[in-house]
Amino acid sequence: MSKYIDRAIELRADTSFHCNCAQAVIIPFLENSIPKDELLKVFSNYGRGMRIKGLCGAVSGGVTVLGYFGINDDEILNEFYERTKEALGGYLDCKDLLPLNPDNSKGNRPYCNTLIFKTIEIVEDMLQRYVK
Repeated sequence: MSKYIDRAIELRADTSFHCNCAQAVIIPFLENSIPKDELLKVFSNYGRGMRIKGLCGAVSGGVTVLGYFGINDDEILNEFYERTKEALGGYLDCKDLLPLNPDNSKGNRPYCNTLIFKTIEIVEDMLQRYVK
């Protein structure tokens, strides 16, 4: 596992605060530049698909990280969206993803963690390929 996924696991396991999907993707990549408390505040409304079951927080977090590192080319961002959509079972929105949770008895957290880790893997790969 990567250090970014390891950090996301730590963040999601910490019960002293709530870390949504976007924050769990963003913080591991940006906390060395921007304080964690600030990132928690700024991205607090990105969870649960911007709180309206829209774009998955992990996906919005991923595109945020790419933008922070200067990736703003439409072709590259389309690659990110396509790769993420494929990795997440063909969907990008929480309203479509959450019903795919194979075990609702445990809530969405374990399922969403899987989406977070898949997104982090894609972001990490794209940063290695496109940021010089």
